[in-house]
Amino acid sequence: MDSSSKSIAQYIPSPMGSLSRLKQKGVDNLQKVKKSGKSIYNYNYSKFVHHSFSAGNESLKRSENYQDDNLEIIGTARERKVANAVYKRKGSKSPSLESQHSFGESDTVTLVNSVSNFKLNNASTSTSLVSSSSTICSQTRTSSRSSRIFSSQAKIKEESGCFSNVRDYCGPKNASTKTEVFIEEPLNPTTDIKSFINSYNHSKAHSLGENQHLHYYQLPFPWRENRYIIHGYRFYNTHSKSLLSIINWYGWHNETSNIWSHLLGAMYIVYLAFYDFPRSEVWQNPKVPQQARWIVFMFLVAALKCMLSSVFWHTFNGTSFLKLRSKFACVDYSGITILITASILTTEFVTMYSCYWAMCTYMGISLTLGVLGVFMNWSPRFDRPEARPLRIRFFILLATMGVLSFLHLIYLTDIHYATRLFSPVTYKSVVWYLVGVVFYGSFIPERFRSDVQVDKTIPTNYELSTDLEIITKQKEIHFRKSPTAHPKCTSCMSHAKSIKSLWWVDYVGCSHTLWHFFVVLGVIGHYRAILDMFAKRWILS
Repeated sequence: MDSSSKSIAQYIPSPMGSLSRLKQKGVDNLQKVKKSGKSIYNYNYSKFVHHSFSAGNESLKRSENYQDDNLEIIGTARERKVANAVYKRKGSKSPSLESQHSFGESDTVTLVNSVSNFKLNNASTSTSLVSSSSTICSQTRTSSRSSRIFSSQAKIKEESGCFSNVRDYCGPKNASTKTEVFIEEPLNPTTDIKSFINSYNHSKAHSLGENQHLHYYQLPFPWRENRYIIHGYRFYNTHSKSLLSIINWYGWHNETSNIWSHLLGAMYIVYLAFYDFPRSEVWQNPKVPQQARWIVFMFLVAALKCMLSSVFWHTFNGTSFLKLRSKFACVDYSGITILITASILTTEFVTMYSCYWAMCTYMGISLTLGVLGVFMNWSPRFDRPEARPLRIRFFILLATMGVLSFLHLIYLTDIHYATRLFSPVTYKSVVWYLVGVVFYGSFIPERFRSDVQVDKTIPTNYELSTDLEIITKQKEIHFRKSPTAHPKCTSCMSHAKSIKSLWWVDYVGCSHTLWHFFVVLGVIGHYRAILDMFAKRWILS
């Protein structure tokens, strides 16, 4: 092996056993290069490997605009032979094909670059992105006048948990310029892209979140839920900061009103359970069955659990740890499911008490649906913004079990008795829940804000798993430096700070806060309703 071949052989990745024999024998021809490339493709090499080396005029040059992360696919004559694609930055100019692999006084140099295959996938084309391994091999024959071309040493660089898009693959302008190439294993492409897109801008948000609250477009995608709420987002790296945010230790944020609306509600439920109910006629009258008293207590405990779960979620949803944040959200949904289940059980108990088998059947079905709902709440898909209609439909489906028991009561007795017994639940509880659901699902009033322009849609979970254009071509849309001012603010400078622009919905009076308010009214109303129903059923009958 001559000196030139030895200098090139040191750049072949030594950790790869599939290339160790090739290093010893030397690179003889292009066919061996292709064959060794296939062996690397099947080699289980789990990290990204970085190689820096000097080269002459290649098919790619470094982009002048270093800020742009958009990538496009180009092809060359050499790449058609190895059936791969090379990515370059937008805006860079590719040299002519005649100048490729020209190394000054060298006689002949063959440079074969096989970079990872990507087939960009988006929601409209429904194609898949396939990641393949990369192989870099070189074969040179030099005369006595030739000088060493490759002088830099190889080094290994590991990427931590993110998908690599070969962003630094740019050709040199002269022989001394270093080129960086990433070699990766054939991992699951969908998982890698999803992780890369969802973690995009996380480090920047983490750095900014240490000293200030963020706006909507500074957040990574998993932290975005309501596109109409723009300012006041927390991105804390410790739980102590989140806990202190209950009292606005680091400033007023967009969860303050959500926290206190249910924290005050929880305090009032404690008052009802330990002071009001023990002094009620239902508790003191011996005609009321003992099971009825325990049913009321069960409902109050479920309501308290729902309120505290909501407080817990809105306190800690500003954490910068995504896995913990998803689990915190499941705690909130589980509290809602338990509250609805307990509410239905109270109505089924009083309406079907005279028919024991029917009462057990209805209460058993409702309890089963509630348990299944709790398990479903812990699914990551249930927490996505596009799953909001699914959450509403599930909660309504769970509530319909109470309607079935009402219809059964009409069949057993008559419509007048059933209506008179069931009416307190309708006008004291259900009406408040329905009004709250309207605000929760329609984003009123923040959808009418006119201080900033709001995105018409947000990327779905499928798009965030497959479409790289979200963080390349559409980067300036989804990660803009500041929210775009509304046209009304352009024509009238004072409009942005006026009450009419609804800028205040970021901090108080948004749809979620109103939803909390009506949930508290619904809980209190249901408590009063079941006391009335129990009094009609056992005391006044």
